[in-house]
Amino acid sequence: GVFYAQAYNLGGVQAIIIPVAGYIMLLHRLVALVSLAVPMASASLIFVVAALAAQIAPVVFWFSRRLDRVVPNMAVRGILAFLYVAYPNAFYIRDSMTNAQWFLVVLMFLIVIADPPTTRAGRWFDVVTLAVLGLSAPLGIMLIPVAFLHWREARSAWTWLQLKIIGVTGAVEGVTLCLTATVLNGRLPPPTPTRVPHALGVSPDSLIHLLAG
Repeated sequence: GVFYAQAYNLGGVQAIIIPVAGYIMLLHRLVALVSLAVPMASASLIFVVAALAAQIAPVVFWFSRRLDRVVPNMAVRGILAFLYVAYPNAFYIRDSMTNAQWFLVVLMFLIVIADPPTTRAGRWFDVVTLAVLGLSAPLGIMLIPVAFLHWREARSAWTWLQLKIIGVTGAVEGVTLCLTATVLNGRLPPPTPTRVPHALGVSPDSLIHLLAG
């Protein structure tokens, strides 16, 4: 796909800052960078493994002891995890690194509402995950109010750090979206393909079909 092609032709490091569809996709670029280390015939396997890991990661974290306060009952967690995995009509976004951000924003949300990590490795995991995923899609912008409310309730240094990471990465994605919008309006020379205006086809009928499976 476009991530591997640009990493191969431009160099993995140089391609990292190139927006796709109007926003930065850091994690996808990092996966493409790793895929350059294997033969081209095996590069697609790297993307498939990364996509599967992105789908599984929220489920693994969901059963972490750090979420005992949020949902103490493990049976309830199991039911919710099953609904997450078995959600109908999601074949388009599954097993695809291009759409991994839809799953990883769930992981970001769980990290924000979870209890603070008690180990240095846990803290590094949270910080790196929030920073990388925050720069991998504009969906993290929606978590700014969640992080703010969590910080307002806890008033701790840890929740303040989370809020800063999500706020800064969200601002970067927001500015990128605005700049690529000006490209579409012809006020800046387009360096790479960006957003394409298109009708999304949202309607009550399509919602019913989506939920009905």
